[in-house]
Amino acid sequence: MEDPDTRPDPSLARRLGTLIRSRRAKRAGLGVLAVVALYALLGFFVAPPVIKALGARNLGEQLGRPVTIGRVALNPFTLRLEADDIHVGGREADEAFVDVGQLAVRVSWKSLARFAPVVGEVRIAAPSLHIIRYDAQRFNFSDLLEPSPAPAQPEDNRPLDLTVERIEIVDGAVSLTDAATGTTTELALKTLAANLENLSLVGAVPGSYSLSTDLASGGSVKADGRFDLGARWAEATLSVDALALPAIRPYLKAATPARVLGGTFRASVQARADWSQTPFALTARDSTLGLNGLRVALPGASDAAVSLAEASVAVTTFDLAARRLEISKVEVSGLAADAVRGSNGEVDLAAFAPPGEAQAQSNAPAWHYAIGEIALKDARATFVDNTLSPPAKLALAQLSLTLRNVGDDLSTPVPVALAATPNAKGTLALEGEVRLDPLKIDLKLDGTGIDVTPFAPYATSDLNARIDRATLDAKGEIGFEQANEGPRASYRGDLALADVRVINRTTQAEFAGWRSLALDGLAATYDTAKGVDVDAARVVFASFYGHVLLDEQGRLHLRDILAKGDESAAAAQSSAMDSATPGAAVEASGMPVRLHFGKLELQDGQVTYTDNFITPHYTAELAAINGSIGAFGTDTKTPAPIDVGARLTANGPISIKGKVNPLVADPSLDLRAVARDIELTNLTAYSTKYTGYPITKGKLNVNLHYRLAGDRLKADNRIFIDQLTFGPRVENDTATQLPVQLAISLLKNSRGQIDVDIPVAGSLDDPQFSISGLVWNAVGNLVKKAITAPFTLLAHALGIGGGEELGHVEFAPGAAELPPAAADKLDTIAKMLAEKPSIDLDLIGRVDPEIDTPALRDAVVAQAVKAEKLKDLASQGRRDDPATVVVVAAEYERYLADAYRAIAKPVPGAAKPSRAEMEAALAEHAAIDLARLQQLAQDRAQAVRTYLDGKIAAKRVFIVAPKLTPEGIDDQGATTRVDFSLK
Repeated sequence: MEDPDTRPDPSLARRLGTLIRSRRAKRAGLGVLAVVALYALLGFFVAPPVIKALGARNLGEQLGRPVTIGRVALNPFTLRLEADDIHVGGREADEAFVDVGQLAVRVSWKSLARFAPVVGEVRIAAPSLHIIRYDAQRFNFSDLLEPSPAPAQPEDNRPLDLTVERIEIVDGAVSLTDAATGTTTELALKTLAANLENLSLVGAVPGSYSLSTDLASGGSVKADGRFDLGARWAEATLSVDALALPAIRPYLKAATPARVLGGTFRASVQARADWSQTPFALTARDSTLGLNGLRVALPGASDAAVSLAEASVAVTTFDLAARRLEISKVEVSGLAADAVRGSNGEVDLAAFAPPGEAQAQSNAPAWHYAIGEIALKDARATFVDNTLSPPAKLALAQLSLTLRNVGDDLSTPVPVALAATPNAKGTLALEGEVRLDPLKIDLKLDGTGIDVTPFAPYATSDLNARIDRATLDAKGEIGFEQANEGPRASYRGDLALADVRVINRTTQAEFAGWRSLALDGLAATYDTAKGVDVDAARVVFASFYGHVLLDEQGRLHLRDILAKGDESAAAAQSSAMDSATPGAAVEASGMPVRLHFGKLELQDGQVTYTDNFITPHYTAELAAINGSIGAFGTDTKTPAPIDVGARLTANGPISIKGKVNPLVADPSLDLRAVARDIELTNLTAYSTKYTGYPITKGKLNVNLHYRLAGDRLKADNRIFIDQLTFGPRVENDTATQLPVQLAISLLKNSRGQIDVDIPVAGSLDDPQFSISGLVWNAVGNLVKKAITAPFTLLAHALGIGGGEELGHVEFAPGAAELPPAAADKLDTIAKMLAEKPSIDLDLIGRVDPEIDTPALRDAVVAQAVKAEKLKDLASQGRRDDPATVVVVAAEYERYLADAYRAIAKPVPGAAKPSRAEMEAALAEHAAIDLARLQQLAQDRAQAVRTYLDGKIAAKRVFIVAPKLTPEGIDDQGATTRVDFSLK
């Protein structure tokens, strides 16, 4: 049922109907229709050509440039105005400035309600802007920015109450022709699109916008965000992708003359600007910047000097007003840098520095920055130093570097970690902390197998030599500190320079090197105030070698190496080296130097000496140099013990023992040097040159004792020459005329030995002092004065009587086993020879056929009987050791008969032979010939040698040819023996 309250009032309806049908109402309706029709006529047909004509003319007058408009359309009901093909020319003829494909503006009817202009939409299609930059301050639109006089009017600072609900730009383009960079530069933006909503100068609701464009040279830019012009702030999310850097190269000239050959830039920035504040506030957060494929060349170069694969910067906070920057991480990958230092000392990469003078310092507050981490990975760097000859070429590959907690507070230590492969070999690692103000470095170093050959020119630039090969191992701690009194540096750890090979540049021959020079427990410090301290707990010099050459002119090639061929410089340097002491060297440097070495070990060294001054040329090689030197240094009070041994090739050993203190201001030493079994035939060229006689036989033993205290040197030179024999005289101008043969004969003892002691003494302060000169003068005087030679029997010299009793040991007939009674005699001989290490022992095995033959036959019979027992045991399945099998008396005749039947073949039924007959038959059957006797003699000599093993050096005991008869035995001893001969 219908509610009476909701039903229309029939009286009101009747009154409205009457009003509409009235004449007045009809006239009012017609009026409205006429106004609307007129409004439509003016809007659609009259206004567009008027707007086109007036707009082009007035805009052209305002801009001072020709303006044309193609089509203008207006919808008076929607308040939408469209203009096509708008063209604004440049000030010069045929010069483009602005072109717009279509401009559409729709005014909102809200303007009537708000009593303020409200633009519902502005749409700009296919706009094209052509910008020309003539110089740093002048553009093709600069005149439009010049202020023009305005009519006086009351000052009104209120902002215009204008609202634009939407602005849209589609398919836009911007081109820039820049002639201010020195060369005309062309830049262009294409596919420019933008949207802006709710633009208001006084509105309370923030507007929003978005923009995107592509660069013709490569890359794209996008931005979107919000803004409030009334409150004067704006926010933006900016994205830049693959922006090609070569296109902006001309704009980098002010910052650097470097040439950008390639690379792209990318960015993602969250920014906010607030110009309502003072100072202007610009902040950014959670943003990233990056580079890809950057290649930068020096001015005028076509190849990149610096390049990188990728770099990124993660910005946490940027605040322009507060001048604060916080970066969480900077990461660089694939950095490559190639630097060259010219002969003038300048590094080419310095050309990257900004041109011109440095700018004056600003009074603005300093920036505060903090970087969480800087990471460099997979980088490489090369450096060529042309100030040296040959140039030094250094390289780092697989380089990684990490810095953490980097900030503007330079007093805060920064953790550092670096790893690299230097010079394509080995590994290098550094880890620790670096402080910049004041500078302090604390790093742990770990380097293995580093090729340091490229660094060699720094060490050999003043030498006529080059290091062809060298590697470095180092593990320790590096310290550096810039103190008020000057810098301090230190290194603590281990250091080894290995696999070193040094070449003579003149001859291109190898003359020195070593496998390893290791300093263990090294502590080295440099202090401006205190000087230099070097302390090594242990130094090991292993597998070293050197070559000393005396050329045809009698000149040592080491002088040429030290002075790069400059003879005068070589002489000066050599003189300085000969006369200077360590203390003098320290004083001359002006810097105190303290050295200390806990122990120096020499391992498997070798030195070769070649003398081309004599003919035929002479070469000697000192090999197997091993030994040690105890603790010594510049402040050492106690001399260091020294024990060094070596071997002269094809000769005997050489040893040096004693004490030495070489680095103190007044060096001291007490050394004994011993050389044994030197074959004198190797010195034939020298003996022929200086004595006139070639050496055909002889060995030399030398025992030297040198003592240095202060500047006084005392030396004892004990020389022992064995079996020196000369050949026929060879006349030459350098040979002495002294009776050398007679002197040698007088100096020899009955065994052909020369044993002399030559003491010398002198002062090091004497400019005429020469050790070699004193020794040779003493030898010459000895030869001149020698009229007799010392002669003593060995047994008498040792206090051992009855030397003939020591001349042999006796053996049982037919036997080669050493009898127990011979042990005492052989022990005495061993003791005697131990006290005379220069004497050798010859062993002559002897047999007496009349005595040894029957005994050998008896041994054959016993062996035959044992053989039969072994056969019997074998038939029972036993395998006994022949050495342990014994034939007892109860079974002897049984096995004797078996042996007899094996050789005699008795006739069946014949009488059984007796034991003696069987033994005689076996003995006669045994063949004892000369070879068997000779073997017996050799076995006897070998038995003696076996006993002496370990008591006498094996090289001093010789088995000579045996004697098979008793002839020559004049004593009453047994003829079954081994005779001894001393040499």
